[in-house]
Amino acid sequence: MDNMVTISNVKTNVLEFNADIQGVDTSDMSVKFIINANGMNIGFDARHLSGSKWEVDIPPLPMLERTAYPFKMDVMSDGYYFEPLQGTVNVVGSHDVYVSTPSNQKIEPARQTKVSMPTPSDTEKVSSKPVEEKSTPLFKKLATKIVETKSPRSKKPTIKAKPKKITPLIKWHQLL
Repeated sequence: MDNMVTISNVKTNVLEFNADIQGVDTSDMSVKFIINANGMNIGFDARHLSGSKWEVDIPPLPMLERTAYPFKMDVMSDGYYFEPLQGTVNVVGSHDVYVSTPSNQKIEPARQTKVSMPTPSDTEKVSSKPVEEKSTPLFKKLATKIVETKSPRSKKPTIKAKPKKITPLIKWHQLL
C-alpha cells in the first residue's frame, strides 16, 4: 500500500507531512489525522510549522491492539471540507528484545588434526653466511654526519632591552 504509516502504541509518535490548498483562503486552515479503530474515530489536530509543512503528535495509545487500522486526513479551510488522504496505520508494540539464557545441549571434545612438518628436502637451502657488521666507508660517513648534525639544546634567547619611557602629552594637573 502506498499510504502506510507505522506508529507505536507505547510511545509518542510525531508525524510530519505537507498539506497545501489552492484556490481557497488558507488563513484558517486546520488539519486532523483521524484513526478509525474498533468503530470509533480518534482524531489528532496537526500544527502548522511553516509553508506547507505540518506536524501531528500522536500520544501513546495502549487501548489499540497491535494491528492495522484505516486512517484519513481531514482538512478544513474557508468553510470547505476535504479528505485528501486515506491509508492504513500499522500499530506496533514495544521494540524490546527478549532472549533466553543459552545453554549447551551436548559438549564434544575438540577434534585433533595432524600437522606435518616440512622435511629438509622441501625447504630451500640457505647459505649460512655470517652477517657482516656495517663497517663500510659509506656507513661510517653517514654515521658521522648523523652524529655531527645533532645539535645541543639551545636555550631560548633572552632579549635584554630597556623599556622605553613614555611621556604623556598632557599632564594630569593641566586637566584640572
